Amino acid sequence: MLRKVFFIACFSLPLCCCVIAQESYEEYLKARKSEYNSYKKKAQEDFAAYRAKVNAEYTRFMRERWKAFSGEEPIPAPEQEPPVPPTVAPQEEQDRPAVDRPVIIDKIIEKPLAPISVPQPVVQIDKEPQPLPVVPTTPRKENFPEDKQPKPSSDTRFAFSFYGTECRVQLDRKQKFTLKNSQEDAVADIWEQLCSDNYTDMVADCLRLKKELDLCDWAYLKMAETLGNAFLGKESDEATLLQAFILNQSGYRIRLARGNDSHLYLLIASDYTIYGKRFFLLDNSRFYLLRAYEGNTMHIFDRKFPNDCALSLAVENTPRFSSEMSDVRTLAAKKYPEVTVTVSTNKNLMDFLSDYPSSAVDNDESTKWSTFADIPLSPENRERLYPALQKAIAGKSEQDAANMLINFVQTAFVYEYDDKVWGGDRIFAADETLYYPYSDCEDRAILFTRLVRDLMGLETALVYYPGHLAAAVRFNENIPGDYFVIGDKRYLVCDPTYIGANIGRTMQGMNNNEAQVILLDR
Repeated sequence: MLRKVFFIACFSLPLCCCVIAQESYEEYLKARKSEYNSYKKKAQEDFAAYRAKVNAEYTRFMRERWKAFSGEEPIPAPEQEPPVPPTVAPQEEQDRPAVDRPVIIDKIIEKPLAPISVPQPVVQIDKEPQPLPVVPTTPRKENFPEDKQPKPSSDTRFAFSFYGTECRVQLDRKQKFTLKNSQEDAVADIWEQLCSDNYTDMVADCLRLKKELDLCDWAYLKMAETLGNAFLGKESDEATLLQAFILNQSGYRIRLARGNDSHLYLLIASDYTIYGKRFFLLDNSRFYLLRAYEGNTMHIFDRKFPNDCALSLAVENTPRFSSEMSDVRTLAAKKYPEVTVTVSTNKNLMDFLSDYPSSAVDNDESTKWSTFADIPLSPENRERLYPALQKAIAGKSEQDAANMLINFVQTAFVYEYDDKVWGGDRIFAADETLYYPYSDCEDRAILFTRLVRDLMGLETALVYYPGHLAAAVRFNENIPGDYFVIGDKRYLVCDPTYIGANIGRTMQGMNNNEAQVILLDR
């Protein structure tokens, strides 16, 4: 009997401990959840108070007299050197092995991109701070826009089309507004109205769309413009004010201006030189006027908003626009029949890139190519193009793989001058070269460096000669040919417009002593 009691006691003790431990753990979780909710509520209250304070102060200064400023004349895009025609490498040069030949480069541009600042919005997307969790959480599922699934009719948010992509934000007809005039008090009255809680969800929706669609700064600016025009009328003063408000609350450095025509205009700060656009020098920054304006002077509300940042023209991710795919295009390398691929490009992305401005960094015209060269290839073309190219170069040496890729770029595309096709210089991102029927030397150099970076994981550069653009690659193998050294890195010259030439060959007539090298992001 004693044995039985002892056995039951021994067996029950761990169970009791487990029950007590479970209850203690649940109480612990409950306490931590309560602490987190208190923290969240306090953080929300603090953030709301901060937002109300900075917006009230900003609106108060908006009522003061706006000062008159004279604008600077637009900086024209640099005149192009007469383009060098494509050259076919002589057969004897194609057959002759390359030999090492060091070359001296005139100029090296190591950091072509302007600094990218991260905007600090005064509106929260989720309205909840996210500290390190003390309780395991389930990640929130992102709801990306779907092409073929329309929003349910019960969705009362305002819908607008942005590069073929349906977008919705918390706005309704009751939130439309009309400016009495463009004078200080009238503008401040509406701005004060916009700062109310009635428009907070609208800004939060814009920021959510920015994240979900992978919008760069320029794309976000265009989305705010599109929303304003759709909701309040194209280029109306009300649309301009709404766009300015969205960008301001999203953390971008803007100024409101009143023209001599009594209309409102938006000025946006950027560290880039945007060619062909009038700008105003304010607070050591260039504020660009992106709309047409007849005149040189404006009255500007020149007040800095806390923690705002300049607009970047870098494109770190391809925007996720709804798909409107082009016809399938077949491209093949002349020398390597196994390098035959098909591509199809999103026409909505092409429309967006067509609207992208020509720009440079630090007034250095040679940096105008780096912005486009560093735009990633779209997912649609990566899925079609890269598996076929990866299969073709699999198991090859770096030299053989690069020769296959450069021959593909040299021979799969039809060359034509930009002046003849577009009426002036136009730089393509890699997707555009795959889409349009014609391309020139700069487009081919950009596409080649994109392929080498993505498929071979190698560092690349653009090489600019007067009237011509080529490329260079930093190989791990010691491949013979024309090369230059930057620090301890050896780059081999590669020319995607020197038809039939292997890597390591400088096109005839090009002088490497006059060349400028633009290093690209990997």
